[in-house]
Amino acid sequence: MSLKKYKIDKKIFESKCSIIYKTQDCKIIKIEKPGFNYLKNELKIRQFLAGNDDWILPIIDHGISKNERFIIYNYIENTICSQPMNIDKLHHLGYEMISIMEYIHKKGIVHCDISTKNILYDNNKFYLNDFGHAKHITFCIDENQGKSMVGCPLFCSEYIHAGIDYAPRDDFISFAYVLVYAINNSLPWSGKNNLNSIYQEKKKFSKNILHISSIPYEIKAFCNYCFHLKLNQQPNYAILKKLFTSSNKEISIHT
Repeated sequence: MSLKKYKIDKKIFESKCSIIYKTQDCKIIKIEKPGFNYLKNELKIRQFLAGNDDWILPIIDHGISKNERFIIYNYIENTICSQPMNIDKLHHLGYEMISIMEYIHKKGIVHCDISTKNILYDNNKFYLNDFGHAKHITFCIDENQGKSMVGCPLFCSEYIHAGIDYAPRDDFISFAYVLVYAINNSLPWSGKNNLNSIYQEKKKFSKNILHISSIPYEIKAFCNYCFHLKLNQQPNYAILKKLFTSSNKEISIHT
């Protein structure tokens, strides 16, 4: 299969696994670098989750060109940090992302890489993107350590630092960090490169979250709930969504 019919406009991102290009007709071409098996997993997961185009961008084309695997989907310019996020938009983001996580978790998938760059925004709609690290949920996960870190160190949960395998709670904790980042444009461990330092800051943050005055109540309550989820516990999606639809009422939630 050839990519010649797609005319490249510009390269917009490069990671250790892939290169992402925008085409002149507003498509994304993600090309896998040699030695990785990243896009095969992403394609499999996206196809498994197909049917909800309101939240997950459908694959338009895929294949192998010149021994390089590729996938193609529609281009969306905005990530959640590319424009101001007022409290109303944060409530909308919270409600929509909890709904998206509920959808994929109940389909048996954890995303494993929820971050600001993987939440796209267009015409008042949010999309969860990049399923290259996603995996099927294994029940019951135990507390044994030793798993390799997956995802962005800035947003992955402290349990991933500790080497525990991904569970739904880790997607929620990553999203909790995303919400705080969207408010402050940083996290307490932003700028740190040492993984152990980041890990220690995250543990401290989870203990102090309720006492941080700069974070709105509903987001503190969401974070505190997520930080206390047990390994194999299913989040209460309904009551968490209510946090972002009843901003004037201090809802009490418990794990």
